[in-house]
Amino acid sequence: TVTDSAGNKILFLRDYSNVVSAIENTQDHKCELNISGVGFLTKFSEKGRSEVVLDYDSNTGLLTSRADLMAGGGSTFLYQYDGLGRVSHVVLPTGESIHLASRLTGDDELEVQVSSPVQASVNMDSSVHVTTIKMEGHSHKRMTIRDGLSGLSEAVSFRNGTFLLRQHSGSWTLVSAEATHPLLELSLPV
Repeated sequence: TVTDSAGNKILFLRDYSNVVSAIENTQDHKCELNISGVGFLTKFSEKGRSEVVLDYDSNTGLLTSRADLMAGGGSTFLYQYDGLGRVSHVVLPTGESIHLASRLTGDDELEVQVSSPVQASVNMDSSVHVTTIKMEGHSHKRMTIRDGLSGLSEAVSFRNGTFLLRQHSGSWTLVSAEATHPLLELSLPV
């Protein structure tokens, strides 16, 4: 049993081999778990709400599919990986494919390219829609999103908890805290 500072309790039920088989809380929610012999979560179900089945590659241990059997007759995601174990291809429940490619730039920034074939509704030509996401920064974190259809957007997270969002249209939003909670004040950077 785990109890947080507010008195909420979570109970982990174990089977005869000491493997977690269910999780319960004090609001009478219960989730059933199936764990494989090698320790992978293979099924997660909450009665009447969801039933998720997970499959893994037997050689690499990487997730190959996620199926939610309760979601509108079922929805399945399929995953493929590159030689380094990074997700490279996802098939969505709609049948749409998404390709992902990641690399480190010359400045040691992570760049992820997300592409998907798009069907143009006017002339029915198939083209590729590419979105590039680049993350950088040390004292602050910056994520730049370059979308082939709508332009460039940017999100910056500063050490003081402030966020700056810039849209491709030129508009921007600055989100910052007006006051600091006394208990958090000691742990926040100056």
